[in-house]
Amino acid sequence: MKEWVSEESDFGKCLSLNHNWEIKMKKISINEAKKLLPYLHKEKDFNVFIIGDIQNTFNDKEYIDIYLDGNVDNPKGVLLRYFDFFVIYTHDAMDYKAAADIIIKHNKAKSLNGKVRVIDKMKPLLQRLIKKDEKYYFLVLEELNYYNSGYEIKKVTTDNAGKVIKFLKSIEGFSTVDEKAFIKEIQNQTARCYFIEIDNKVVSTASSEAESRAGAIITDVATDKNYRNQGYAKAIVSKLCSDLLNEGTIPYILYDNPVSGKLYKKIGFEEIGFWKILRFQ
Repeated sequence: MKEWVSEESDFGKCLSLNHNWEIKMKKISINEAKKLLPYLHKEKDFNVFIIGDIQNTFNDKEYIDIYLDGNVDNPKGVLLRYFDFFVIYTHDAMDYKAAADIIIKHNKAKSLNGKVRVIDKMKPLLQRLIKKDEKYYFLVLEELNYYNSGYEIKKVTTDNAGKVIKFLKSIEGFSTVDEKAFIKEIQNQTARCYFIEIDNKVVSTASSEAESRAGAIITDVATDKNYRNQGYAKAIVSKLCSDLLNEGTIPYILYDNPVSGKLYKKIGFEEIGFWKILRFQ
């Protein structure tokens, strides 16, 4: 991030000196955002993140912003910030440049999530920020093939969250776990995390996030490399999905690793499309 906001950068100078910076998308309140739910339900599967964050927020908070292109009666597109993570959605087309301006101006953005078509429109406008462009298979689970392993599976609380976060940060690909967001969702009960310990050492985890009536995203599926191929991840994901389904919540999951994909399909996940994440410097 420092490269493009440095004083030596022409782009950084433009940001710091342009006092007429204009954001065309407007920031709306949580109460206004709730009026967007019918629009977002047009493609509910691809809006689980946005719907969950809107439904689970009852007052305006400093860690969440919703920006609207159009108006609540005729929305063209939505951009949501949760801490330093952004999610974007449009059914047809929207003001992509205005959305990019908001992300750039935030100055601490870590990623942008969305449908492949939408992210591909955003990518040229965010080129200076992008570190990785990741494409994932997107799956849904409606009928679980439960894997009863017999392992003791524990649930994360605010008291033991620290050791699970420490474990995740030690696993390749999970080093950027946002501790504030992780703990906030556990506190708000909009997410849950299960884990397995061997000899008082965390060896495997799986979490949900953005839980709502629309569904929940399964994330943070990780196992210590010395404890793989013993069914730990399969056991935890099965337990997590079983609990969600029993509560009437549909689980969704993303993957780009064929081994992970095989595991998820064994317990009943089915592909419904693709998802993209732009990860920033």
